[in-house]
Amino acid sequence: MNITELEKITEQIKRYQLEDEIKDVENWLRNLNEKRIKNFVNISIEPHQLRGILKSKSLLINEAALNGDYYLEDIKFVNEAKRVGILVGLIFVAQDINSLESRYHREDMRLIADAKTDEIAYSLRGVACSKDSLESKYHREDMKQTANAKTDEIATCLSNVAMNTNSLESEYHREDMKLIADAKNSGIANDLSNVAMDADSLESEYHREDMKLIADEKNSEIANYLGSLSISMNSLESEHHKEDMKRLSDAKDDEDAKQIYYNIIKQYEVKNKKYYVTFQKKIDAIHQNAVEYTDGDTTKELNDSVFTLK
Repeated sequence: MNITELEKITEQIKRYQLEDEIKDVENWLRNLNEKRIKNFVNISIEPHQLRGILKSKSLLINEAALNGDYYLEDIKFVNEAKRVGILVGLIFVAQDINSLESRYHREDMRLIADAKTDEIAYSLRGVACSKDSLESKYHREDMKQTANAKTDEIATCLSNVAMNTNSLESEYHREDMKLIADAKNSGIANDLSNVAMDADSLESEYHREDMKLIADEKNSEIANYLGSLSISMNSLESEHHKEDMKRLSDAKDDEDAKQIYYNIIKQYEVKNKKYYVTFQKKIDAIHQNAVEYTDGDTTKELNDSVFTLK
């Protein structure tokens, strides 16, 4: 930095009344590299035209933003934000290292700026800053699907799956995102997103058909029971999972589905209880063998005979 640049920087600080924003001016000036200096002295918005940026003037001096290739564009996006939710989303992404270092930053900022609602802007912001999403091959299409979501709630479901490593690393991510985007309602979208992120379901042989059953279900309550059974490890490991899902999907109404679901779950609870009782009996027997073998000597090393049950 030379003295001419220092004078230009000082002029910009005063022009935009940033004195109170810079807590440690010595350090801040010391950290200004060539790119940061160039970006800062080239802010060209007239002070009286500042709108959105007034709500977060700290963006103007943010070191990560200043060091990015998009600084001047981002300031313009923020200043022209149509709503508060969009403004907040833009400010977050404009300062996020993951986004600033990605090739998607500019298009992500535009999608947020054009978001239909504040809630959708919030969902887009999460995906735009997600390292897992940014490093995946699905980032661009996931952002577009989230931006075009039919409802705010469906946008939330899409963004959650778009940032989920279980889904991103699976072979089902793209088709699951489409099923969620096309869901009949927000409740079914939520059920689908839960299954789409569940590691047990994704590793099972039933994931695709389970998702399809939930997506095709017209009754939201039945879809919810289907979703719960789809992520039940007990069910997924049983030989009856497929037929149980079919029984649920064929339920006459909510009450019928509830009865079927709880009957299925109850069977697993009984099986688990029997296993626990058997396990506990074995542990008790081993402990009794140990007591008899040591005959009061707690330091005596146990041998194999203690662990051999008759």
